[in-house]
Amino acid sequence: MAGTADVQEHVAKPRRPNICRVLRRTGYGKCLMCSLLLALCFFYATYCHVKHEAYSGSQPLLIYQHGPCAQGYNFVPIVFGLMLYIIYLMECWHSRTKVISMKKIRVEDALNYIAVLRTSPPIVWWKSVCYHYTRKTRQVTRYRNGDAVSATQVYYERVNSHQAGSMFIYDTCGFRDISKSILDVEKFHVTRVRLTRSFVFANMQAATEFEQQRSRFFNDNETKDDYMEVREGMDLTDVGFVEEILVFNRPTPPWFLHPIVFWFFSIFVLSWPLRIYTEWRTAVLSFQVVKLFGTHYLSPNSINYTGPLTRTSTMDTVELEALLRREQHFVVPSYSEVMLKSSDNALTLRESTILHTFCFKETMHSPIF
Repeated sequence: MAGTADVQEHVAKPRRPNICRVLRRTGYGKCLMCSLLLALCFFYATYCHVKHEAYSGSQPLLIYQHGPCAQGYNFVPIVFGLMLYIIYLMECWHSRTKVISMKKIRVEDALNYIAVLRTSPPIVWWKSVCYHYTRKTRQVTRYRNGDAVSATQVYYERVNSHQAGSMFIYDTCGFRDISKSILDVEKFHVTRVRLTRSFVFANMQAATEFEQQRSRFFNDNETKDDYMEVREGMDLTDVGFVEEILVFNRPTPPWFLHPIVFWFFSIFVLSWPLRIYTEWRTAVLSFQVVKLFGTHYLSPNSINYTGPLTRTSTMDTVELEALLRREQHFVVPSYSEVMLKSSDNALTLRESTILHTFCFKETMHSPIF
């Protein structure tokens, strides 16, 4: 049983959401609201037309003088409906452009692409921009009581004086890919694959080496000017990273993704049901490319060690609780908390159980004075 659980934890499978999940997460509220308002305008205009036809013979002037369908008021829902219909079509066009811009490939090509991501070496980079502000003046003209009054305005303009970049050199600590394997993608006609990137450390020694290089880069550049703007992120070598792709197990896409079907339903104000049906029939797979640093520092008997999960990165996951109950690992604090501890307390932690996850997205830090 333990071996089966370990295999399942290292496998990612797509899942098709149910209707309740689709309505809760996507919903397409703008499209639904426009569709309901258009239907209301249509029924209101139809009601006024039927009422006019019913009473036009016996009381031809009554309908044009009193009531909500009086002369002039009966054109309000028609004009409002036409304007709303244009907005509705623009919203449909915007939704369609998102699907068009998404990369669409076959299952075999998707698996090959993910295999390339797993074998590609990581590039953890840092960038800094040093800048200062210069005081400038300009002449502005204001009008008071019809008279033009000139005044001198003082403003400050940002000037970038120095740019630098560096990357993490991991030749000493080594790295390895510990991403999950993918199964059962070919069982679904359409699968939406969401890709993310991250990297972790197998032990404290690799994390310390990363922090030393990172601090050295920032310390060398923070004295270049008054302020410094820094960014950090992760890329993969010789491969373009795509955050979201659509995967088909057949040569042609399904009927509900065809552009003619989409615009046919959209013209007749049925775009919202089609979108909900499309989301319901599309399976979702979240795959994270994870690179492990510090493999050269692991002992021979722990060569397959990838470290326990931490509550700092997966606080709400069921996977963490199952791992803790099965292996009885103690949960360590985050890496920033460990660095704030004294050296004596930090040495008491087992190095083989420290795992810190860094987000791959670019982060913007506050200016450093």
